Amino acid sequence: MRVSRAVLLLVLASVTCIAQSSRKDELVDFAVLKNKKQRIATIKVPAGYKEETKSYVEGVQTILRYPDGSYIILHLGGMIKLPFFTEPEHEVCERRQSATRIIKSGKVRNLELFWREENSLGVWPPTNIAFTNVPKDRLKLFEKSLRSFMPAK
Repeated sequence: MRVSRAVLLLVLASVTCIAQSSRKDELVDFAVLKNKKQRIATIKVPAGYKEETKSYVEGVQTILRYPDGSYIILHLGGMIKLPFFTEPEHEVCERRQSATRIIKSGKVRNLELFWREENSLGVWPPTNIAFTNVPKDRLKLFEKSLRSFMPAK
């Protein structure tokens, strides 16, 4: 009986991985959790990621890594070094600022890969979201992902 349960679990896990990899150009729901239980934000992200989340007193940082080397950073809270991406490695092609947000984007130096970073201004908790190493054919998908970010109320 135990062997058949183990085989069933292995088959289910394999089907999940295959299903997620076939949806690489779709966005899926993701919740940013502090201490693995408190929902502090939601976002739709490209499927196929590996999650790394660190909760600490002042906030939480989640990195979603993709097999192609691209990744998304989701940070809510204080005590973090900003900006995430700096020159000369990350060339700034566009910079916009409003009363509540600084948005920078550009190319990774010497590569056909793209990045974008959004940092909040005068908002508590501070919110910083970004992606980098994104190939041009997935850029619109990652931009759509960042636009879907919603802090919890």
